[in-house]
Parts: sequence; C-alpha cells; structure tokens
Amino acid sequence: MLTRLRRLAASSAAVLVAGLFGWLGPSIAHADEVAVQDGMPSQYFSDLPSTDPRVGGRAGWADLPGGVAARPYVRSLTIINNGVATPVITDGTTAAPTVAPGDVTAVVSAINLCGLGQTPAQGVCYATPNRFALTVGYGGDSEGNTVGYNFANPKFPVTPPIDANR
Repeated sequence: MLTRLRRLAASSAAVLVAGLFGWLGPSIAHADEVAVQDGMPSQYFSDLPSTDPRVGGRAGWADLPGGVAARPYVRSLTIINNGVATPVITDGTTAAPTVAPGDVTAVVSAINLCGLGQTPAQGVCYATPNRFALTVGYGGDSEGNTVGYNFANPKFPVTPPIDANR
C-alpha cells in the first residue's frame, strides 16, 4: 500500500499558486494505521467570530483586525493529472467559495489567533496569527459546512479525480 500511495503522490501533482503559500506538506496515512479522520470546518466556519457557539471557542478570521476582508486566501488552484491541468479555483477572493460535495478546494485557517477580547500571551494566542494552515480537500457535505481531506476514502466522488491512477 505504501508503494501505491507513493505512486499516487508522485503521479498526482497539485499545483498551488496562493500568494503567501508556496509549499504544502501533508502527511499521508497508510491503510494499516489508525483510521484517518475526514473533514474539517469549511472556510465559512472560520469566518465566524470566536463568540459564535458554532466554532467551539476557537478564534476565526472574523477575530482578526480587519476581519474576514484581511485574511489570506487561495487565489488560484490547479490540479494536474497525467499532464492535464484542471483549474479548480481561479481569481479567488476572501469570500468563502461555494463548493459542491466532492469538488476539490482549499481552505486557509488561522492557528493561534486570539478570540474577541482575549489577551495575547505566549503559548495561548497571538494578536495576529503566527501560523496558517492550508488544506487541500474536497466538499465534504451537501451543506458546504465541511471540507474532506481523506482522498483515499472520500465520502463523495472527487472532481477532478485524485486517486492511485492519477
């Protein structure tokens, strides 16, 4: 299985042009390991302030000075399979993209961002995010609330396909 996953990683290239982001290094789970949890909050949920009960107290882009309009975003995302380029994000903006179940997308998340009214402190939170997470995934539900990232066992057929043969 490891050889198959390496072949998948080598033959399926995701080209990201995201302004601030030029590197993506996700770990790939192996079939013999613990099951991979699939799904994370969509960009929509990271737009909500930390005072919104739906985000479970975690700060989001709405907590950033300047709000959602000040966050980084993916400007362009192209998937290349067997030499065929398929653009999936073009002219991206700070607005959360509309993603159908299975459609490839990307989500930019703030890590260690302070919530509204929270005092910055080392090891607790920072006034501006000191780290960002960039996740390439696919629409994980029909409501647009989650983004799946388990390409080995997606909940929906992924478009464009990303599998062991591409």
